[in-house]
Amino acid sequence: RVYPNPMKNELQFIFAASENFIYNLQISNQMGQVVAEEKSQQANGRAVFFQKDNLPPGVYFYYLQIKDGPYYSGKVIAVP
Repeated sequence: RVYPNPMKNELQFIFAASENFIYNLQISNQMGQVVAEEKSQQANGRAVFFQKDNLPPGVYFYYLQIKDGPYYSGKVIAVP
C-alpha cells in the first residue's frame, strides 16, 4: 500500500515484510529519469518513508525492491 497518493510532503510504502529488511527505492519522472533514490543498509518495521523534499508537482513512478523479497512499482502524484 502506498499512502497518501497524491502526496504532499511524505510518501509511505506499507507492506508485509520481515522486521529487518534491506531495500532500494527509486523515483523517476515521466521521462524515465531517476530523480530520487534511497538505499538502506537495514530498515526496521514494515514501512519505507520517502520525503518529497524538492520534487516539483507532477506524476512520478516508484520502484521499490526489497532484498530477497517482493518488488513494487506504481504511479504517484506529487502536489504542491
